Amino acid sequence: MNGLIILAAYAGDVFSEVVKEPWVLEGKDRLSMKTMNALGWLAYEERQTLDRLLAHPAISDGITGDEARALTVLLGAARSNPSLVDKLLDHPAISDGVTGDEAKVLTVLRSAVQYNPPLVDVLLDPDQVMLEERTVALPLAGDVDLTMIRTKPGMERNMDLLEDAVLAIEEFMSSPFPASQVIWLFERALRPGANGANFGTHVVTVPEYYDVPSTIKSPFRHFIHEAAHHYWRDNSANWIDEGAATFLETVIESRATGWPMAMERQPCPSARHIAEDSEGDCDYRFGERIFHDLYRNMDETAFRLAFRRLYLLSQYDDLNDGCDGVALSICHVRAAFMADIPADAAATVEKVIARWYDGSEPFDTSHQDTSAPDPVIPFMDGRVERAWVSDGPVPITNKAYPGSRLDFNIEYSCQEESLCQRMLPLTIIHYSEGDGFNFNPRHYEGESLSFSLEGHRWHLQRVSDDRYRQRFRLGSYASGGPEGRYWVYAYLGGQKIAEVPYEIGRLPLP
Repeated sequence: MNGLIILAAYAGDVFSEVVKEPWVLEGKDRLSMKTMNALGWLAYEERQTLDRLLAHPAISDGITGDEARALTVLLGAARSNPSLVDKLLDHPAISDGVTGDEAKVLTVLRSAVQYNPPLVDVLLDPDQVMLEERTVALPLAGDVDLTMIRTKPGMERNMDLLEDAVLAIEEFMSSPFPASQVIWLFERALRPGANGANFGTHVVTVPEYYDVPSTIKSPFRHFIHEAAHHYWRDNSANWIDEGAATFLETVIESRATGWPMAMERQPCPSARHIAEDSEGDCDYRFGERIFHDLYRNMDETAFRLAFRRLYLLSQYDDLNDGCDGVALSICHVRAAFMADIPADAAATVEKVIARWYDGSEPFDTSHQDTSAPDPVIPFMDGRVERAWVSDGPVPITNKAYPGSRLDFNIEYSCQEESLCQRMLPLTIIHYSEGDGFNFNPRHYEGESLSFSLEGHRWHLQRVSDDRYRQRFRLGSYASGGPEGRYWVYAYLGGQKIAEVPYEIGRLPLP
């Protein structure tokens, strides 16, 4: 507790009061530690600002859980943007103290201050802010409060998805969910180019992506990923944190929906293994693959015990694991996954780790779905006549190159007129010969309308009396994956109705 030590040294009067607070005596979560560290910093650097904060009605009547959150935000603002502190302390919304709802809004100001300062005034105006709240009883952690904050209406289903995500994550981790409150802001208050981020105190999601109707990307994955970062955040190499969170979204979504498992991202184009990726450009891609490869090569019970053990190693320093500290590394992965398993299982684990960490073992390409497609579409009384990959409307006959727009096209017969112009409810995934994994799942829900999001579009064309053609935009993956051979698989429920190979090449240097 470095913050408390500094506080005792430089502000003994404050220290003697703070240590009486329940959130200090009982709280060992990241929020309490952040608050205490911020108190210590201000006591050393900005004692006058600290005195003003502690005299404010939001704090002076006692620091409960809500006030502790408010104090954390105010302390962070004092450290990074002193001029904002005066604005916050004098704002009518909190000048007379902080209610529970106001404390939750204050919590999300941290990201607004950093990435979208004009949003601060909007969030402090109660007439412009909507809160949706629910308490979920978790088997291990007990009651956890869920709060969604919006400045415009969003999707009601998202609270259900968040509840399902939190329950499923705790069940898989077999360790109490490490937060008593999950606060989720739907706004543009994160770094440019990001769709969502977990800041520890709260999560931010760009509403255009996951707070709207979507027939393409599963929003459940997003809620699983960001909620999983309450376990996997700021405690390890980035490929471990991001890989673990992305692995959980893959497994939990597949369990909940029955959809085929598929990695979220295409293979890494710039490196073949983790140790080679010195810039961390492919942390997500390598991280999710190493955990998924361990999962499919281990008994599930053994994997989950090891996965939980790895998480616990980030919470305390096991002096017997042969690894330094709690900042997780490849050493901790080996220690967690090779403990208490038979020699043959340990050899398999070591082989998988070597495959992804240093490339000393070849990739496993034995999991490709080589079954023949069944082209029948029963509910339309039709069948797939042909399928192909194109660059927009132009078929790719040789190779796709950087900048190519990959679309999946399917032409089918249909006898049920009322259903012929509905979007086919497909799951479309890719397979890479290069590393042996399915990736980039797209799930289409069957609406009878054209839909566009993130540059992805579905298109329907009638080509004859009983024949129709649909085109699904897959993105410009030629610029994001390595050279090699790929396949697109289309599933209707659990039935593979089409597969199309394509190849990615590289343009020669000028």
